[in-house]
Amino acid sequence: MSKASATIRDALDYFQGLLKTHTLSTTALEILSYRQPIEEEIRALMQSQIDWTAPGSVHRVHPDELATILDGAGREVAAGFQTQKSQAIVALWSGLEVLLEDLFVAWVSDFPSHLDNEILQKVKITLSEFIRLDEESRIRSLYHAYLSSLPGARGLGVNRFEAALQPFGLSGSVDPEVGKAIYELQLLRNLIAHQAGRADAKFCATGFGSAYTLGEKVYLHDVQFRAYAAAVINYCHTLLTRVEGALKR
Repeated sequence: MSKASATIRDALDYFQGLLKTHTLSTTALEILSYRQPIEEEIRALMQSQIDWTAPGSVHRVHPDELATILDGAGREVAAGFQTQKSQAIVALWSGLEVLLEDLFVAWVSDFPSHLDNEILQKVKITLSEFIRLDEESRIRSLYHAYLSSLPGARGLGVNRFEAALQPFGLSGSVDPEVGKAIYELQLLRNLIAHQAGRADAKFCATGFGSAYTLGEKVYLHDVQFRAYAAAVINYCHTLLTRVEGALKR
């Protein structure tokens, strides 16, 4: 298996694991929110099943903290798991960014002749910085310098990723619904990371965010998050098909 194929398959495992973890965490919070029937049972189990004298016990939740934790679970359920969804959305977008950088590195490692591409030949990197880096770090430095040089790569959604793949002949068409979902994913990620999830002027100016008022907290729906996760996984399969097709040529 090529490095590029392995990179995408690893990313698929990550995204599918992220979706499963989100489901498990929200289910656990839902169960913990049923505070009255289970609080004393949980406390008794914690006291009887955990060795609180063991060195690792310092990292465990203590029975005295249980009430606070159950209160927090109830608040998160009542809020519609907004914290959980926010964290998962940031992780989805970050995973996509990591995947495309790793794919760029893997492809150049497998096919160093692609560095002769005219587009990449025009990328400027500081020589003193380049000399100090190891081989992989040099490719990563090239990736970031290349992205910053292309208006398309600084765009929204899949456009930035497609631009990164263009010199290798790995770019192509993307399902419009997948592209739309990844575009929305990035908009929401930016709000969560930079605006505490509240609509800013840039977000409100988009078709997706036009229904919100400036400063309004953007509510994240479960069906929304699942659609974004499905779109990211779909895009990974698209990339894998392109890579495996290119390897056969």
